[in-house]
Amino acid sequence: MERVYLFDNETGEVYRGVITGMDKNGELKWFNITPGQLVGPVKQMDRRDPSKTYDLLSTCDEPVLPVMMAKVLALSMKYPYDKIDKVFEDKLMELRNMGAYWNHNLPEIHISVSKDVSNEATGSGRYFFTVTDSEDAEIMSVGIDCFDNMKELFSWASTYLMFLERKALIRIEKKYLHISNELIKDVSRDDLYMFNHVDNEE
Repeated sequence: MERVYLFDNETGEVYRGVITGMDKNGELKWFNITPGQLVGPVKQMDRRDPSKTYDLLSTCDEPVLPVMMAKVLALSMKYPYDKIDKVFEDKLMELRNMGAYWNHNLPEIHISVSKDVSNEATGSGRYFFTVTDSEDAEIMSVGIDCFDNMKELFSWASTYLMFLERKALIRIEKKYLHISNELIKDVSRDDLYMFNHVDNEE
C-alpha cells in the first residue's frame, strides 16, 4: 500500500490517503487518512456524484510538482468560501500540515482573459480567465468566471500569481497573458507589468 496525496479535480480539496487497490470495475480504491477527517475508504469515482473524481497530487515521500501546486490553488478559486487570499493561505497551511512539500521552479504559466458574450445582448456580459501550464494546457486548464469587470478579474489573477511566488515560494520563470485588443484597453499598466509576455490580438 502506498501513501499519497490526492485532490478533488473540481474543487481542489486535498486529501491524504493510502491506496488499497482496485475494485471490480477497475477504479482506484483508497483509504482517507487526512488529519481532522473521518478515516474511511473512498472510491476514485463517487457514484453519487459521477463528476467527483480524485487525481494524484504526489506520493507522500516525493515532492509535489510545482505545476500541480498551481493547479490545486487555481481550482480553489472556483468555489471560494472566503476572500481569495484567505482561501490560498488556508490551502497552503492545509498542505503543510499534511506533510506535503514541493519543488520551487515553474517554467511558465498562462492566463487567458475572455468575455462571456452569451448575455451581451442584455448588457450583462461577464469576464472570465483560464489558467494553464502551457499554450497546449498539457496538465492544467482551470477556468474562473463571473467577474463583472476587468479590475476585479485582474485583482484575483494578480493575487494568485503573487501568492504562488511570495507565499508558496514557487518561482515562475515566464508569465504569459493572452487577451484581445478590445479587452486590453481596460487593463491597468500595473496589471500588465505582472507578465513577461502579453499576447493581444483581435
